[in-house]
Amino acid sequence: MPGFFLRTIVVPPDQDRSDGDYREVTVSADSEKIAIEQFDAEPAARVVFGFADGWQEQESDGGTGRRWRWLTERGELRVRGIGRPLVLHLEGESPRKYYARPSRLLVRIAEHVLLNRQLDSDFSLDAPIPAALVPSERDEAITLETDQTFVPAEHSRRTADHRHLGLRIFTCRVSPAS
Repeated sequence: MPGFFLRTIVVPPDQDRSDGDYREVTVSADSEKIAIEQFDAEPAARVVFGFADGWQEQESDGGTGRRWRWLTERGELRVRGIGRPLVLHLEGESPRKYYARPSRLLVRIAEHVLLNRQLDSDFSLDAPIPAALVPSERDEAITLETDQTFVPAEHSRRTADHRHLGLRIFTCRVSPAS
């Protein structure tokens, strides 16, 4: 079983728009072992992005309602641009809560480095993305890499959690540059 995956598709515009803003979309699979966990639809003029390989599932604190995702050693965001410059906005927890030294965060598209920062406290960062790096006709991968991870089960006998956890990210957003 391959596990979780992210896939984006472009739905051709309808010729008849007389029935309002909504359209019916049917998704089917040839296996009973496939489930859709998250689904998003956006107009072609809006940025679409999703969490791909290297991101853990979203978690939340039931008491506060705060949500986050863990970045592993290397995670990808799949982005479809809109023909304009974009901004990747990240907010996260200080890596010093888990590590003795600051963590490095490298953000890039292919060989183009968007951000290369040492993180030693809670952070709020913006990485500008030139329009040429995220064309509207295909998805591009924004890669985030960090140089430290931990496995909770290796630090406590009270958990069997063997995930690789690098940076805890509270906000991750890709939007048009202002």
